[in-house]
Order: sequence, then structure tokens, then C-alpha cells
Amino acid sequence: MSPLIAIILVVAIPAVLASVLYVSVSGTLTGGALVGPSGGHSCTGPQVSIRATDTGWIAEVLTIVPGIRPAEMTLEVRASNGNMILEKTTLSGLRPESGAAYVDRNPKVDEVRPGDGIDFDGARFPEGSTIAISDRTGMITVQTLR
Repeated sequence: MSPLIAIILVVAIPAVLASVLYVSVSGTLTGGALVGPSGGHSCTGPQVSIRATDTGWIAEVLTIVPGIRPAEMTLEVRASNGNMILEKTTLSGLRPESGAAYVDRNPKVDEVRPGDGIDFDGARFPEGSTIAISDRTGMITVQTLR
């Protein structure tokens, strides 16, 4: 074997192995791909869009790890001064008296999907309140109601 071929192999083999290892590990570190309406991927927590309604707020799920059930996602809300308004509660555990309700736009499947959301009562959760939504992968999304 010529020295040129040996040098090429010495450089190429580790580069290919490193690429394969990177691709294998990067999917596991993010908890898998997030699925959104565009089919794109993200390494952040469940992404939501917050908008004002006539009675308060809605946080609509834009992207989420596939297969996450409402019982595997939690919501916690703090006032702008840091006081707890809603202790960590699963989406399936939200009750009308809490002022927040899980909205399942895909009732035929027992998982949270893009389009699902959380309705917030504006009297209980004023502007400036901070919501923290997390899923079983440990990913978390923190946003302010505005």
C-alpha cells in the first residue's frame, strides 16, 4: 500500500466514525426530534405561542416531542413578583377552579400535539405572569403572558 493511501485512510476513518457517533448521540441528547406543523426539528422544550383572548390567554403548542401524554407534561405559573399562582400540575390534572384548562384539539389520540393548548383565565393569571411548561424528557419552556 502506498504511503498516500495510508495517510488518506488514517484521516478518513476517524472522520467517518466521529460523524456517525455525533449523529447517533445528538438525537438522544435532545430527547428525540420535536414535531411541529412544518415538520422541523428543535432541541428546546415544547414550544408554545401565547396570545391574548377575550377572557385571558391561550398558550398553543407549536412543537413537541412525539408521544408525550398530557399526564407527562406539567405547568407551573408565577406572578410577576415571583409568587406562585399555580403549583406544578400535569396538563391532565388541570381543573376549572385552577383558572387554567388543557385544550385537546386532537381528542382521538392520548398525546399532546401541535394545536393543543392551555387556556388561562385573565383574572387569575394577569399579564406579566410567567408560565413554565415541561415534559417527561426534562425539556422546559418558560414564557411570560403578554
